[in-house]
Amino acid sequence: MMLLSLALCALVAPAAFAHPLEPSSKLSRRQQDIDVTVLQFALTLEHLENAFYKLALQTLTQQHFMDAGFGANYFNNIQLIAEDEDQHVQFLTSALMTAGAQPVAPCTYNFNITDVNSFIALSNVLEGVGTSAYLGGAPLITSKDILTAAGSILVTEALHTSLQRTALKAAPGPNPFGTPLDPNAVFTLAASFIVECPATNEPLPFKAFPALTSTAAACACEGPDCGPSFFQKRQVHSPPAEAALDCVEPLSRTIRSQAECVQSPAAPAQAGGNNQANPTGPAAALCRPPSAGTTVAFEAAQAVTAGSFFTFVSGLMIVSVTAQIHETMLTAMIPPGVAGQTYVMVTSSDLQGKFDAAAALFGPAVLEGKLAVSLM
Repeated sequence: MMLLSLALCALVAPAAFAHPLEPSSKLSRRQQDIDVTVLQFALTLEHLENAFYKLALQTLTQQHFMDAGFGANYFNNIQLIAEDEDQHVQFLTSALMTAGAQPVAPCTYNFNITDVNSFIALSNVLEGVGTSAYLGGAPLITSKDILTAAGSILVTEALHTSLQRTALKAAPGPNPFGTPLDPNAVFTLAASFIVECPATNEPLPFKAFPALTSTAAACACEGPDCGPSFFQKRQVHSPPAEAALDCVEPLSRTIRSQAECVQSPAAPAQAGGNNQANPTGPAAALCRPPSAGTTVAFEAAQAVTAGSFFTFVSGLMIVSVTAQIHETMLTAMIPPGVAGQTYVMVTSSDLQGKFDAAAALFGPAVLEGKLAVSLM
């Protein structure tokens, strides 16, 4: 994954401003320490994504992808993405060893990959989070060489994101700007997949926020092909009726809210007993994402204080709106400007244009926002 340097917001500010007249040798040493911590966090996240793709390719064969309506070229691209993530791990490991640091080891993870559709939906979100993490962490890096390397990885991760969005019939580039994400928010999303890490790993200076859960289905499809007819065109077979998942039920927390509601709906039996294809595919491709002005609902892990806000982070836009609160349930209208993979948090204050981690109360939840320009 990617999430290189996202980190160290809390470390960078004091390092940069606490001692402006500090001798250059001490300042240089502290900058190097910051970059090492950034690299350790990046490696932690790259380990996660590397393990995710390895598990997927151990679990799912090319035939599984073919049966789900995806061609051999798509499967080959997944293999290339897996190789990219492995190369990222090797690169960061080497960089840390060169700096004299002990690289963190992989953790134990739980991704709950059940089929091709759940893999694609989760991969799409993970790649989007990784891209946001690299972008959000770029200003924290003090070494120009590391910054260049981070930018290089960011480009690759963004390409991965576009590939997976296209597989879900989502716009490959839904927002004119990438979305930077706060390191604590990234840590919150990543932590939902980590079961346990080796005791020898260096602790990371981040905290996970309490969970925020979407209560709606994950929808991503843009354009005229959205709906079951799209999957009929792909000529794929539907899963058994008992495998269908009710996407109206509340979805699980953090990243999983986008990934678990992907089982195909049961298709009606075909008359005549032939082998004609039934509509099937990721649930995210069967519906369009909500647009500005649409009311969305979320559930917090515990009761929310009256007067709290929904804060939307989408592209370079950070905007808070008033939330309607009833104990743990919250609703609000999506503000204009939300497009593509968007992060929603409950905050204690009205944030406009700049994110303040100290104001974060719950989240982030991942929301797909509809393009402002119609593709119909």
